[in-house]
Amino acid sequence: MDWIDSVEGMQTRIQRTKQEGGRLALVPTSGVLSAGYGTVIEKAKAVADEVVVSILVDPLEFGPNEDYRQFPREPDEDRRLCEALGVDAVFAPSAEAIHPPTASIFVQETRLAEGLCGVSRPHHFRGVATTFVKLIHLLTPSVVVYSEHEMQRIAVIRQLIDNLFLPVEIETVPAVREADGLAADARNAYLDSTQRRDAVQIYAALLAGKRIYSGGNPSVDRIEAETINVMRDTRRLHVLYALVVDRFTMKEMREIIPGRSILKTGVLVDQIRLIDHIEF
Repeated sequence: MDWIDSVEGMQTRIQRTKQEGGRLALVPTSGVLSAGYGTVIEKAKAVADEVVVSILVDPLEFGPNEDYRQFPREPDEDRRLCEALGVDAVFAPSAEAIHPPTASIFVQETRLAEGLCGVSRPHHFRGVATTFVKLIHLLTPSVVVYSEHEMQRIAVIRQLIDNLFLPVEIETVPAVREADGLAADARNAYLDSTQRRDAVQIYAALLAGKRIYSGGNPSVDRIEAETINVMRDTRRLHVLYALVVDRFTMKEMREIIPGRSILKTGVLVDQIRLIDHIEF
């Protein structure tokens, strides 16, 4: 497996793949590759000849008072996991290599990024969009593969591909949960044992909301209220939102449409931001 930390080195590596006629899959990540990335990488291997995992803790995705400097970084563990999973190359550039001080062009999505996490993180999806476009131009993958843990990110990426006519496909795999039900996420590394005990109530709350619907009550207001109430019973959880939204447009829905509606939540566990969702 090649571990490449320069833009020039990655472009040389990609050129070789293209000359051989190979189909390239990109798995974009922030590192700290949890168990959830195993299924993402396996999917990438199934749809392409070569797999590149990008690792970048992207400063553009963080606000001025967020945890960019403290965000977990475990390059040695990431390398071991990628080697074990048969990844062909890892692209791990510095933030400065992707966003040099002279950079003055940004990409902004203005509809799907407005609500949900976009309310409390107004610059986050501008960073997501800008860095995605740069990675597509640098690596020219045939397909990108994501975990559905980050549904709003995926919706924004789909919009970018469509609106900017980017020559890349997108594939997704269902989100992975850890043994206690907590959705696999790099920020789980922040949680101490007490915080983790409380954090698992996020999934319990989503299940409680879904049970309202399964029990025959289709009221979106009732589903959202039950989800919030379960989390409010846990002292460390601060609910940022708990809403039924369209999985493709991220717009709030007033009725449940199975296969399209999801119950999505953003929560602070003390000051640790976690997201999760459940499908109907």
